[in-house]
Amino acid sequence: MTLHYFTIIDGSQKKVNMAVFDEIDSFHKTHEYATIDDDLVQLMQPSLQWLNSYWTTQGMKKGLPYDSYSVVSGVDLEQLFQLFTAWQDLFKLAPCKVPISEYCDENDKHRYRMLSRHQILDQMASVISLLEKAKAEKCNILYEGI
Repeated sequence: MTLHYFTIIDGSQKKVNMAVFDEIDSFHKTHEYATIDDDLVQLMQPSLQWLNSYWTTQGMKKGLPYDSYSVVSGVDLEQLFQLFTAWQDLFKLAPCKVPISEYCDENDKHRYRMLSRHQILDQMASVISLLEKAKAEKCNILYEGI
């Protein structure tokens, strides 16, 4: 399972020192984070384009970079929180097993992987809890794409 990371960082950090990524494992040992499955991020991707974040490679842009890093802060952190809460509410209505599309390059076909509603809601709750804490402590979120 490929994961995307949401990590709490100091609220004064709008940009991130790229040296952090040379030692990402030790960075995660000292910072609180939550993860979410890549397939869920892909499903949520259109709505994630509604917020702004500071991309480490391109500056302030719409959305979250799929395969890079960005910092989410201020009103965009609130919007990210609301988006995750809305998705969580939606998944509460899902059947016990949810087919999640995995794009397959072979013959442009899609194949599906089943995730349990419980797994999805656990991941959503973990990210939402982290976002709540970041908001309460006036911190920012470092998003790490795959």
